[in-house]
Formats: sequence, structure tokens, C-alpha cells
Amino acid sequence: MERESFSPWRVFRVERHHQPLLKWMLIAAVAVFAFFVAASYGLVREVFDIDRTYISLTITLLFVATSIHCLLRTVFISRQLDFTAKDSGGGLIAV
Repeated sequence: MERESFSPWRVFRVERHHQPLLKWMLIAAVAVFAFFVAASYGLVREVFDIDRTYISLTITLLFVATSIHCLLRTVFISRQLDFTAKDSGGGLIAV
């Protein structure tokens, strides 16, 4: 008999088609937390004040735009997986 490996998704009864969105939310929450910690120590303002080429602002805006794009694509994929699960009676192919 084969023993299944431990999965936190199984412990909290999270369905497979919700996992991509939850993983993105976890990564985004860590990034936002790190940004606010850096801002509270004054590091963000210092970086933007010292940077004369505005490359830091450009990188920050690209990061935010890319994160929003990833969110939209992840929501789309999660919805497609949800639709597939409902259409096939709940049996999903392993992602």
C-alpha cells in the first residue's frame, strides 16, 4: 500500500483548482509585507530620494504591473480549473 505524502492543502481541504490563486496570494502578501517593513524603516524613501535616474521607480512600477498581470492570469486559470471541475463532476487531473 502506497502512503500519500503530507500536503498542507489536504489538511485545510483546499481543492486543487484554488491552489494557484492561493499560492500567488501568499507570495504577494510576503512582498507587500516586506515593502511595508522597508518603508517603515525609511529605506524606500531613501532609495527613491537618492536615485537620480528613476530606475528604482521604473523597476517598482514594472514589478507592480507584472504582479497585477500575474493576478489576472492566475484568476483566469483558477476559474478555468473550477469550470473544468464542475463540468467533469469534480474529478480533476493532477495539476
